[in-house]
Amino acid sequence: MKLLNYGKLYLFILLAVSVFESQAQEPIDSDRPSQSESVHLLQPKEVQIETGVLVNTYSDSEGEPSVIGSGLIRYGLTERVEARILVEEGKGSTRFYSETAQGRFPVSLSTKAGLLENHKWIPDITLISYLNLPFFSSDDENKFWAPAFIFAFGKKLNKLTLEINTGIEWDAFEGDESYQATTVLTYQLGKNWKVFGEYYGQYQSAERPVNSADAGILFLLNDNLQLDLAGGSRIFSAGHNPFGTFGLSFRLPK
Repeated sequence: MKLLNYGKLYLFILLAVSVFESQAQEPIDSDRPSQSESVHLLQPKEVQIETGVLVNTYSDSEGEPSVIGSGLIRYGLTERVEARILVEEGKGSTRFYSETAQGRFPVSLSTKAGLLENHKWIPDITLISYLNLPFFSSDDENKFWAPAFIFAFGKKLNKLTLEINTGIEWDAFEGDESYQATTVLTYQLGKNWKVFGEYYGQYQSAERPVNSADAGILFLLNDNLQLDLAGGSRIFSAGHNPFGTFGLSFRLPK
């Protein structure tokens, strides 16, 4: 039933946004569905909304899969800074946050700041920060103000785009810090199609690293509207926890 409601919402958004003629000079560039943050920044006063549904299963077969809906609202403040709010919630969310590398927290405030752009040989660099807000969690115990700081590096080479993230995050339920690293390679198949493959890892002291990989496809309906589909799993470990996600991202025409 929840998936049906998500489908109806997506259809409404698709029809609403499609009636606008695209006025954008550049096609939409989203932070989903990969786990990496893009170096792309919105222009001042631009609004972009990225929505998705993720289904995560667990290899131990205990309990039902987690079904998580997410929404990222982005707003361009200046040429180099954007403000964001991330909402993630759904069925089995507590286990999803604690046992996977995909989730963050029910509600997080975020900023993205451009540090370097359009250099001849140095990649573009942005700094992304998150602050997880503990009072929005349905779990009444073990909630912390949990920040995260991520550096994103990106370089486009013809039809290939390489993006690398590295940063540190504090767990919202235990308060422990972990280090993150992601690498994603995106290939432009044509005017409207892109595919990507990605590695991402999470590292904690005295814990085994959590290594994962995913891949997906993105389809551009117009310059302001994009569909995506992706799937992945843990690698190099006994518990694979495979997941799949689909989503819709749109930028409101100026």
